Amino acid sequence: MSRVTRFHKDPDIRVPENSRIKIFLLYTLLFCVFTAGIFAVLIMSHRSVMQFHDAYRQGAYRLIELRNQLNSILSGDGFSFWSWYEGPGLDEPLENFVDPCSIIGALFPVRYLELGFTVAAILRMYLGGLAFLVLGRETGLKDRQMLIGAVLYAFSACFI
Repeated sequence: MSRVTRFHKDPDIRVPENSRIKIFLLYTLLFCVFTAGIFAVLIMSHRSVMQFHDAYRQGAYRLIELRNQLNSILSGDGFSFWSWYEGPGLDEPLENFVDPCSIIGALFPVRYLELGFTVAAILRMYLGGLAFLVLGRETGLKDRQMLIGAVLYAFSACFI
């Protein structure tokens, strides 16, 4: 018998722990398959994720700005609220530090900025699907509904 880890609002409905692991592994496998398919199409058509996300005008500059801010902080120069890309304003530089996926993307060398942007986008998609799995578990969705919903949610931008 599997170990029961939590009760939902209805005490008669029990969620076994191995069901969580199974759904997580299935979601991860489906995510990898869809990601490989999408990126195979992009590679064969000589395109990148940056070309589809308005990144040449916004995303790349934000990653460069975040990288510059991280370099300034780590070198001891402090934090500047001036952005050459956005103008004077507090919102742009600080919002980059809130998103851990952007920080991971900014850690890539400048010549691999496109790869960093792609990795950040994939991480956001994956974490979005995981968040849907958590939401589905908390609202009492069935395993199949959670899995389908998580994959559709993660890849909704690609499907559109």
